[in-house]
Amino acid sequence: MKKSIDKKEIKKYAVLDLETDGLNPFNDNIIEIGVVKVGEKQENFQRFIRIEGKLPEEIKSLTRIDDEMLEEKGIPLKRALEEFIDFIGDTIILGYNVAFDIKFLNSSLEKEGLAKINNKVYDIMQFVKKDNLFLNNYKLETVLKSYGIDEKVPHRALEDAILEEKLIHKVNKLWDIL
Repeated sequence: MKKSIDKKEIKKYAVLDLETDGLNPFNDNIIEIGVVKVGEKQENFQRFIRIEGKLPEEIKSLTRIDDEMLEEKGIPLKRALEEFIDFIGDTIILGYNVAFDIKFLNSSLEKEGLAKINNKVYDIMQFVKKDNLFLNNYKLETVLKSYGIDEKVPHRALEDAILEEKLIHKVNKLWDIL
């Protein structure tokens, strides 16, 4: 994962966030994909994904996503991934602690027989750590508050991606080079 961005290489970018039913990209599942694509215009992408089995209670509580929502609004993983790949194209991807999301995506893409993500990827958190060295922690909610974005992190993929996109505009070491 690269740590610096060449000004000339970004004309558009996409902010990615996932919600999952656990922390292991090889055994757990993506349950929601959210993307804010910024360029000539801003476009949003959100897909819920049906999974086998039931969601853990702690995930339901954290995300407000439940089994009924996934059954009703969810689509098969392969279709969600194909639609995501079509939407994102070769756009540069940014995200907060995005390595987590990319590991889940690549594991899921591989399971579905699809090519892994080959886009350039930059972690917003790495820029925050350079820009704001003295935070107690680097949880997204703490970081947002430190940059004057006083909104609760909903732990929903699209809503979190929207907050992360707002953060990009505030992080000097990142926004200055976009």
